[in-house]
Amino acid sequence: MKNGTAGLMRRSPAVLLPAPRITRRPVVPEFIRIHPTQQVANGGWIVMADPWELILHHTYAGTPGTACDLSPARSHGDRHGDVSFLKDGASADSGAIRVGNEDSGVRVACGKEWAELGALRGEVRFRQDYTYADPSFFQTLIATPSFDFMTYAPSYAPARHIRIRLRPHSALQFSLIRGEGVPFGQWLTWGFVYDGRSTVQLTLNGQVVKSASGVFTSLPSGSGTDLDIGNTLPGAYVGGYLLDGLIDEVKIWRRNPHRMGSDFLGRPMDDDVAACWATWGRAIATWLRENPQCADPLSGLLSLLDQALDTVTSGADPVLAARFESAVGQYRTLWSAGHVNDPAMVAVLLEIYGVLRQAGIEPEYSIEEIVNSECWRRLFAEVPPPDCDGELVALVNETARQLGERQRNVRRPAAE
Repeated sequence: MKNGTAGLMRRSPAVLLPAPRITRRPVVPEFIRIHPTQQVANGGWIVMADPWELILHHTYAGTPGTACDLSPARSHGDRHGDVSFLKDGASADSGAIRVGNEDSGVRVACGKEWAELGALRGEVRFRQDYTYADPSFFQTLIATPSFDFMTYAPSYAPARHIRIRLRPHSALQFSLIRGEGVPFGQWLTWGFVYDGRSTVQLTLNGQVVKSASGVFTSLPSGSGTDLDIGNTLPGAYVGGYLLDGLIDEVKIWRRNPHRMGSDFLGRPMDDDVAACWATWGRAIATWLRENPQCADPLSGLLSLLDQALDTVTSGADPVLAARFESAVGQYRTLWSAGHVNDPAMVAVLLEIYGVLRQAGIEPEYSIEEIVNSECWRRLFAEVPPPDCDGELVALVNETARQLGERQRNVRRPAAE
């Protein structure tokens, strides 16, 4: 850990610097998506990033015959075949669609926003009807190569069930089902949440109604694939069939890939410090774009560390998982309140380190692998870390000092 710290902060002083005085709300660059800020008692500000990023929000209340995407992705769907656009849905003028036959539906081309799915969340406001003489066993709400969300009626029950099916890859799938949960003729919002690691949930009107835990893997990239709504169109991955009912609204979120940067700047700091970190972040991004041969290895090494964290949070050891979750929660509370150079923050980081060690993970080895690579040396030679944040420098130095002291104490008895 000390080696990594030296490489990261070699331009920064090794002594504690005066903490910057907070006089106004921190400036957060526009390229970072954040929640509205919330003032705290000490005069600082909490600016926490939304853990989810909306990548699809279909509504059918606009131009007749048009599936409009209100998300920043603007993935407006194409109408295929017999799709009726109705003026009223769950409420007056909210709009809705009905798919007329098995060759029809709404198809969405998934763009770059679907390249990194990881965790996933979705909601569909719809009304299940029972108008067809021979209703399909499976009825599609959403169908993609990575996952599908549908209702179905097994032969042993007259009522329809709700199901989310995940396909991390073609040879593996996981389904979570809530039996007899879809009444006919009622507008309801059914949803699902997949944390990308260990938990899948089904929700009804925003409340969890069923969940399952295990060791799962992240979903593959959906970029360049198609998403079908109301039916699985010909040529798509095998899914369900047309929905006997109306769909009012469809929403899908992915895990926010900008959250780390948002949370990092989301602590009380003065304008100069915020601008300093933002400028350095843009310089790093430019360097990685100009040196793609280094971007992939560095991303791969960071992914290995992320997989190590998955091991702890998978629930295989509930006690360790609970300790880790508690420590992370304390970290976020202290960080967002501006208590960076604080003994409590050092203690929390040491607790996280201890949990990882107890789980059989050696964090310093991953860090050393990163900081000892040629790409890392070039990166920080050409884009040196800034020396504008005394509080963060003090935190890193003190944490590294205590970790080094711990390691010396562990080794001392063997040496004696």
